[in-house]
Amino acid sequence: HENFLLARLAAARFLETGDPQLAQTSRERIEAFLQGCTALGAGVSDPALLQRLRQATDLATRYREGLISVIDATDGYNTLVNGSIAQTSSQFTELTANLVSLMEAGMESLHAENGRAESVANSTTYAVSGVALLLAMASAWLIARGITRPVLAMTGAMTRLADGDKATEVPATDNRD
Repeated sequence: HENFLLARLAAARFLETGDPQLAQTSRERIEAFLQGCTALGAGVSDPALLQRLRQATDLATRYREGLISVIDATDGYNTLVNGSIAQTSSQFTELTANLVSLMEAGMESLHAENGRAESVANSTTYAVSGVALLLAMASAWLIARGITRPVLAMTGAMTRLADGDKATEVPATDNRD
């Protein structure tokens, strides 16, 4: 009776902690209980007591089988969590770190490329602005020259007429402006 209770206690602790030593202790205690039942059955002649002893042996055997199934499932779970999943997690972490490195390198490359594109855009803007300024200055000079030449010619002719030169030809008399 004591071995079976100690087996159950060790099994409960195993389920709580997952300590394999407690699982082994529980197995050993159940085996000791079953051996004790066998030894006790050899010396009992009372049929009612033998019946109860068989029931106890059957229940302990089923308990042992259930415990072995739970221990195996727990070991499988621990192997999965501490082995495969931990390895996969490690690989995932490594892949994530590699991805971050690649993304950072890509960002640096894009930043450098954008800097070059910005430099080309600025140079193009300065060149186009310079050409536009030169064209504007040339246009302004031509327009000013087109306005000031006739005015200067008219002013010169008027000055000569005012000085008494009656033979002075007045320019742009055919213009309607």
